[in-house]
Amino acid sequence: MSVEERVARALRDEADRIDVDVVGLHAATRDRLRPRPGNRLRSAPALAAAVAVALVLVGGVTFTTVLREVGVGVLDAMTGTSEKGGVASDFTCPRTVTVDDAGRRIDDSFLPDIGAGPRHAADAEGAPRYEYSSSGDRAVLRLGNADGTLASTATFRRRGGGWDLVTTTKCAGAHGSILVPERDPLRLGRRAATPYPGREMVGAEAVLVDDRSYYDVAGLVHHRSMWAAPCNESLCLASGKPTSMVAGEAAPPRGKHTRVRDISSMFLPPDDMVGRKNPFRVWVVYDPARRDTGVWARSASGDRVAEAKRITGPGWRGQAFLLLAPAGAVTEVVVDTPDGSESSQVG
Repeated sequence: MSVEERVARALRDEADRIDVDVVGLHAATRDRLRPRPGNRLRSAPALAAAVAVALVLVGGVTFTTVLREVGVGVLDAMTGTSEKGGVASDFTCPRTVTVDDAGRRIDDSFLPDIGAGPRHAADAEGAPRYEYSSSGDRAVLRLGNADGTLASTATFRRRGGGWDLVTTTKCAGAHGSILVPERDPLRLGRRAATPYPGREMVGAEAVLVDDRSYYDVAGLVHHRSMWAAPCNESLCLASGKPTSMVAGEAAPPRGKHTRVRDISSMFLPPDDMVGRKNPFRVWVVYDPARRDTGVWARSASGDRVAEAKRITGPGWRGQAFLLLAPAGAVTEVVVDTPDGSESSQVG
């Protein structure tokens, strides 16, 4: 017999030996935890201690009841940063994805758990707002963005003393991507959101490359910023936010190495891109001598399909070109110089 089994048996024996007024204990615990005028809610450690006493005295079944009917509600009121209420009932995003139990074999990116309370579940996903309702053996958790728009719903079914996740529905980008739709998706630069500070990502000479919004694994809207700055003889790039970003470096060409660097993998947040499609490809050309006059893309049929954006800033000795194009549209990236054009195969 394992240690865990011996402890479980000892607890059951002790619970059987002691005659406990379960109904009275439940009522007394609920009364002690109820906020009173002029009194603050009890601290989380105090609540945890009270629930732990219930476990020792009355065993697992009673503990589950007290936690579900009293403890979870109080914990939900005391902890977390997600705000309760103000979430729309209907989706306004142009596309949603629904995943059931069978679908989670393919997409298990969003697995909310309300075992510790709906606010805890909302906090775990970083949701600014949430709504929660339960009736009988069914519960629904709705997560919302700061403006109250609905990001995702999760339905649960009661099983024993807990809840099993049944289905989730969440906002998602078009054609399997994570991007929030916009009018000019091929434009690099600033949009409605305030970019994250570039100084904290690539240094004092940071220049904004792009900022755009996307849906995370819970359907919540976020944005990420891409910045560039010279670093020694190379160009440093970072995408995301200061506390969570992907960094890269584009060095000047040496020998026979191509001047064109593919940075598609760092353009969008990799964690949220798992199982999704990147609708773009992105290349950078760093020119520390400022000799290049332009960078553009050519399709398989020879058509000119995209122009690069030139990037430079105060303190920069060189320049960079960022080229954004639809995935599959480009076979060659062409760099124009005073001595002619240089072509790199990228398809």
